[in-house]
Amino acid sequence: IFDCDELKDFEPLTNVPSLKTIVVNIEMADDIDLRPLAQLPHLEEIHFTQWSFLTEQQFQLLQDLLPDATIISEVHGTTTRG
Repeated sequence: IFDCDELKDFEPLTNVPSLKTIVVNIEMADDIDLRPLAQLPHLEEIHFTQWSFLTEQQFQLLQDLLPDATIISEVHGTTTRG
């Protein structure tokens, strides 16, 4: 996900349930709701570059929301699951 000023919502991605990999390379809104990502049944990996400004709290939440996915954060490390 790139080429916009700020990512404010993951909800539109739920319209593409076949997504397996997501790369976030833009700044996310501080209050972005990460819960829609849990509605992606085939999501295997989500990668946050340093430019996404993923917080430690968001990284921890993603680990709970996506127990079977690999979560990559260039700032916080990698959680491999599945």
